[in-house]
Amino acid sequence: MEIFFDVVQRVFVFFFGHSIVRWRILSDLIKESNSQNGLLIKKLNPTRWAGHYEAVFALKIRFVEIQKALTKVILCSSKLDERNEAEKIKKQIENYNFICTLVFQCKILQIINPTTQTHPT
Repeated sequence: MEIFFDVVQRVFVFFFGHSIVRWRILSDLIKESNSQNGLLIKKLNPTRWAGHYEAVFALKIRFVEIQKALTKVILCSSKLDERNEAEKIKKQIENYNFICTLVFQCKILQIINPTTQTHPT
């Protein structure tokens, strides 16, 4: 399971870590999708279940735009290491096991999330 969350975090870092260009590619694709939901991908918070849920849910909702953005980086980037990283991430998220885990984790965390946000007084 740790590998799954590592990939979720890797997606966030790739687009928001060190490159405004990659962030712009993804946000432009999200705008083009005419989605009413302006949700971008979220950073994985390792200490909060709500942070896990937000990151997993955002990745699930933005899966197609993330795939397109990674493909655009692979095809258009002049930096070999950037292309290689995008290709590696794309292969990881398109893996059948990853996609199944993404769907299941989203459902599980959606159930757990409300209970973690209630605080007994």
